[in-house]
Amino acid sequence: MATILVVDDRASNRQFLRTLLGYAGHRVIEATDGAEALECVRKERPDLIISDLVMPTMDGFEFLRQLRADPEVAATPVVFRTSTYDDERVRALAVAGGAVNVLKSPTEPAELLRTVADILGEDRRAAPAPLGEGFDREYRRLVADQLAQKFEELETAHRELEVFTYSASHNLRAALRTIGGLTGVLLEDHAPALGAPGTDVLERVIRAADRMSGILDAMLEFTEVRRAPLHRERVRLDALAWEAIAAARAAEPEREIAVVVDAPHEVEGHPALLRIALSALIDNAFKFTRGRAGARIEVHSQARDREIVCCVRDNGVGFPPGYAVQVFEAFRQAHRPGEFPGHGLGLFTVRTIAERHRGRAWAESMPGQGAAVYLALPAPAPKE
Repeated sequence: MATILVVDDRASNRQFLRTLLGYAGHRVIEATDGAEALECVRKERPDLIISDLVMPTMDGFEFLRQLRADPEVAATPVVFRTSTYDDERVRALAVAGGAVNVLKSPTEPAELLRTVADILGEDRRAAPAPLGEGFDREYRRLVADQLAQKFEELETAHRELEVFTYSASHNLRAALRTIGGLTGVLLEDHAPALGAPGTDVLERVIRAADRMSGILDAMLEFTEVRRAPLHRERVRLDALAWEAIAAARAAEPEREIAVVVDAPHEVEGHPALLRIALSALIDNAFKFTRGRAGARIEVHSQARDREIVCCVRDNGVGFPPGYAVQVFEAFRQAHRPGEFPGHGLGLFTVRTIAERHRGRAWAESMPGQGAAVYLALPAPAPKE
């Protein structure tokens, strides 16, 4: 019976090897990454190591390098088993580092048991030499290439998801317009025959279709925010704020609301996206001060630690401090559904725009005491 160390961050993979090798009569010990495996090797002195390559904390190659640098355990044979890396460069690098074999996962049980039997039957008393700079250089190159490949795959998947979202939103919006339109015709032409209960049902259908259409509009706007190329220009925050305030007042001309704007700083960014962000903050301030006597909104900016911080403050209904993070998540709202209009994408869009400009957004609030929402962007370079 041999002692075999299985190193893998996935419990299902460890269980498979534990069952298979245990059935063959071997004692199996386990580790979830390279760092934990090194401790096990020095303590247990296994006869063989079967390790994954891609793991958190310490991957298989770094584990192999540190193993070979320790004379006490350097002779321990290592077999890599991986589903992520599958090319000759990986195999060549693993062999150069002293690995006995590289198996593709999932592995046929018979092949795995045969490999283990062959390795355990060999005399491996001579320890391989510690790995040199050539191994480290090739390892870094391999990791960089793999990261570039994964980044390209993520970009492709992201583009495909955006196209799908955009197409699906357009198609769903058209269907909702049809539902709302036909329901309106039915309500207009046959309301007397339907009676009060039937009329109420159709009015609910129309309201639900309008709400869903609004959500899809917000999703399409957010998709445009994500897709828009980031053309940077210098813009003044007070100009953006007054523009958004004028639009909000035009939508509710009957409201009396005090507004103070003291935001003279310039920021550098995409003017249209920054306009969307400021409009979302100011629209929220108008919305949550609705019905408040002496409603007041303030927009301020200041330079702070290489940032320009813009704050939109109101004296509206506010929200519990525990929601200060959640309100920036998609479709998350701090108030009961239907209590205020909206779809839960406004602050999510603000945060996305801030992050696209390498900035950040956060909020402070207390129930009944209003809210302050902050948008921080990198300070522009001084003018020459």
